Amino acid sequence: MFSIQRQDAELLHQNIYPDKNDPQYDNFPKEMNRAKLTLRRHYHEIANNFIENYRGFTNGPVEGCNNKIKVIKRTAYGFRNFTNFRLRILVAFSISFYSINYKSNLKLQNKKTTNPPEGKLVA
Repeated sequence: MFSIQRQDAELLHQNIYPDKNDPQYDNFPKEMNRAKLTLRRHYHEIANNFIENYRGFTNGPVEGCNNKIKVIKRTAYGFRNFTNFRLRILVAFSISFYSINYKSNLKLQNKKTTNPPEGKLVA
């Protein structure tokens, strides 16, 4: 519809909710009645999308991230532990500095907990 292409909420409202005096009141094609009902049902959401401040917000980036994670799972044929899987995701999203430091910090923490205390033993 032209009103959606133009992103004009008032024109969309006039097209979806015509007055009885309006010439297009009965002139709407029967095939478009279902589409008109759908547009009426979601009018407020569609009109909010036309607002200047909210333009451009989509689920596209989130869906792209989900797709990338699914591809990593598919190509890896399963990871043995969750930490390596998480690191692979972080590296794929260009957060490699964090992921490299995360793995080295885990090794340091494991060494600290397994090493016996230094110094002389008093019996």
